[in-house]
Amino acid sequence: MFRKSVSVTLLLLAAQAFAGSDTSSGPVAVTINVKQSCTVGVNTLDFQSYTWNEVKAETILNVTCTSGTSYSLGLDAGVGPGATVAVRKMVFADNNTLDYSLYQDLPRSVVWGNTEGQNTVSGTGTGLSQPFTVYGGIFADQPVPTGSYRDTVTATVYF
Repeated sequence: MFRKSVSVTLLLLAAQAFAGSDTSSGPVAVTINVKQSCTVGVNTLDFQSYTWNEVKAETILNVTCTSGTSYSLGLDAGVGPGATVAVRKMVFADNNTLDYSLYQDLPRSVVWGNTEGQNTVSGTGTGLSQPFTVYGGIFADQPVPTGSYRDTVTATVYF
């Protein structure tokens, strides 16, 4: 009996020697720098058709900025020759133009431009998409030939 108990004791002591080995631990620092960032999603503004009367249309721009980021959203004059933010110009063959404007409000009284602090729209990012409606209007009584008129307006987010 004595021999059996001695061998069991030796095995237990050996197991404790391995299990009780020293350990060391320390913190692992985990960091990231979240930078201000914004994107703008654009959609087509389609006026459908024009027959001398004023035509109105609207579209949505979506701005997504990191949470807490202050920004302004601007729309340039477009690429039509002689265009301004007050009177933009869609172009057809032979440089025929159709005048229109883009507005910040439904009554179409506040022109949407590209000068920060004057004619842009401001916001603060939430990290989620924030929609902005662009209200468009083609001026009445423009003597233009039939055809497909186009313009490209660039939306810019300043942050």
